Amino acid sequence: MIFRLKIASGPRAGQALALSKPTTLISGQAEADVELKELGEKAKFEIHYDEQSQTLALHNHGQTELWLNNRPSDASPLALNSGDELRLGTLRLVVQAPGLRPASVLAQVPQRKPISPWTWLLVAAIAGSAIAGMAAFILTRLN
Repeated sequence: MIFRLKIASGPRAGQALALSKPTTLISGQAEADVELKELGEKAKFEIHYDEQSQTLALHNHGQTELWLNNRPSDASPLALNSGDELRLGTLRLVVQAPGLRPASVLAQVPQRKPISPWTWLLVAAIAGSAIAGMAAFILTRLN
């Protein structure tokens, strides 16, 4: 399976970066596998892909603030899943696993109980009575 990082902010928003190697170096320097100048020269991240377990882990080797799903994180390695949002400095990236949807999308949403026809009948009767009452009030004021 090939994972991708999709850039979600900045001038390169929408661009997808393939993570096809077992270890991908991401930094603001030219020798990186994925060069993101927006990160600055001190930033250095490695993303490791374990083919057996089909998991991703991010290692932060630089001095860049790292957020995962809108929460600050200083853990290293940091397990990544499809749908996770990384914020590296001011850059936002979304982890994508083509063909997989994040767990939040796959979760079952409880179905709403349908509204009884008797409830609709009661609402219609109350609305009809209110309209008839308003009409009677207006007619008595006109005469």
